[in-house]
Amino acid sequence: MPTRLVFPAVPAGAALFFAVLSLAACAAAQSNVMAPEVPSRRLAEDEARWRATAAYQLAQERFAEGDDAGALRAANQAFDAWPNASTAVIRGTILGRLARHRDAFEAFLMALDMDPNVEELVLIRAGLADHGARLEPPMGWLRLQTDAPDTWARLGGRRLKLPRSVGLVAGAHRIVLEPAGQLPEVRDVVVEVGRGRTEQVAR
Repeated sequence: MPTRLVFPAVPAGAALFFAVLSLAACAAAQSNVMAPEVPSRRLAEDEARWRATAAYQLAQERFAEGDDAGALRAANQAFDAWPNASTAVIRGTILGRLARHRDAFEAFLMALDMDPNVEELVLIRAGLADHGARLEPPMGWLRLQTDAPDTWARLGGRRLKLPRSVGLVAGAHRIVLEPAGQLPEVRDVVVEVGRGRTEQVAR
């Protein structure tokens, strides 16, 4: 009869220690990845457009007057009423002047996923480059692009629906791509400080 293997019990203190280490490792991996959720509009279109337009104009006025706190309040109201690339960009711009570089980077990152026009895209890339370089640790960004439905990516302990833009700490990263109906694909990418790159995921 085979000998039964009996493993020594792990002391309670040691178990807690290893649990804390595991949680810390998971948190560290996720802190290397910034992937804000793009909010959806909650108000009816006419009301949302009216509120967003009034708040956006007020944010511009307050910003020109040097009232950055007032400008940010108005910009937040505009973004809450009508979250799009334009309202995200003005939030990022104001947050940047307030030296809130992580929040500014996150705002520009959201704007990148909100169908920006050509002019907005120029501002978004400039904002990401500027504030990404000011973060500690510094970050760049990655655009995971696809037109294939139900495609996902695993990155830094997170599973993200594509297409998606993510901020990444500068350096090497491993991505597991999961196209629907296909085997997962592993890619290694290198992200540079204050710079973006695009990875295309084919059908």
